[in-house]
Amino acid sequence: MHRLPLSLLAVASLLTAASCSSDSASSSATDTITTPTNGPAEGTADHAGGHTYACPMHPEVTSTQDGEKCPKCGMKLEHNDAVSNGKTYEMKLVPTPTQVTAGQPTTLAFTPRETGNESAPVPLAVVHEKKIHLIIVSKDLGQFYHEHPEYTAAGDYKVQYTFPKGGDYVLFQDYTPTGSGHQLGRQPLTVKGTAYAPVKFKNDDMQWEKDGYQATLSFDKDLKVGQLLGMKINISKGGSQ
Repeated sequence: MHRLPLSLLAVASLLTAASCSSDSASSSATDTITTPTNGPAEGTADHAGGHTYACPMHPEVTSTQDGEKCPKCGMKLEHNDAVSNGKTYEMKLVPTPTQVTAGQPTTLAFTPRETGNESAPVPLAVVHEKKIHLIIVSKDLGQFYHEHPEYTAAGDYKVQYTFPKGGDYVLFQDYTPTGSGHQLGRQPLTVKGTAYAPVKFKNDDMQWEKDGYQATLSFDKDLKVGQLLGMKINISKGGSQ
């Protein structure tokens, strides 16, 4: 389990995940973001199913039309036949106990499901040594936790977790169904108990150091709302990158 204070450097690691999610805090526990394809592209009748294209930043945004751009970030969709099977997915969350309370162990059970065929099993590929990467973030972005639910005989993925403080959190699941592309599940969760004190970030924290490692975050232009930009993170230890 990894517990890190969330500076701008840590926020940067969440930009992709957060931008793929709905902004509604009232979403249900089975929320996922899916964007349907637009039908076969012209001139691809000899290619079974037509070509597929996906956004490099938002892989759940797909199309069968070449040249289209992502409605979320404006990036051009890239050829992506190898990881698209035409299906959409969602992640179901069941916490036990149902009322999650700070300081008390909670079992978080996640079940990946195929939209429209929820009873079908959805095997997951191993990505970065795990099948599911669970990111728990407090709503103020002041807390950041990385967990790995493990597969059980019941067909779901479980992890036991104790929330340190009450308040509003968002749970992200990074996973990849076998034969498909990367998916992102998202569920808001309110934890009962003494709430954390919201953190107000005043200064940009572009550097981080721990256990001999150093990381520096930089951008290719000034940060502006609605503007696509490049982000670079340099990680080094003992002067070697």
